[in-house]
Amino acid sequence: MFDSLPQHFREHDLDADIRTLLLVRKSFEKGLIRTIGDLYLVLKGVVPTEPTQYGPFAVAFYDYFLDIDIKKGERLENAVARSETFKAWKAKQLGDDDRDLDFNEIPEMVEKFLDEVHMTSYDIQQIIDGADIFKDDD
Repeated sequence: MFDSLPQHFREHDLDADIRTLLLVRKSFEKGLIRTIGDLYLVLKGVVPTEPTQYGPFAVAFYDYFLDIDIKKGERLENAVARSETFKAWKAKQLGDDDRDLDFNEIPEMVEKFLDEVHMTSYDIQQIIDGADIFKDDD
């Protein structure tokens, strides 16, 4: 699943290669990565080599894993609010209530979305484990 990850980081002028993938794999094996938030922290500790690369790293990470396109100079919250990923999550949260959020509700919903993405105890290993997919595939 992560085969294109180093290339994606390189497209954002970040150093990443097969060693990045090996480190992620080893982190999974040691139980250090259980959520997207854990993966973000592990990669943030490895890929950016200086503080000026934190911004490009965040842009690359959110684009690759959550399909959130952060435009140059745009705040993360604004990029999240206009993303299809957030809109789908919001629709699931609100259920049948498909009304548009008012201006004051958007930051609160974006914060809740980001908290769930980063802090959930949802096991990411189940998502990326190809064995289950192949086992159920006919």
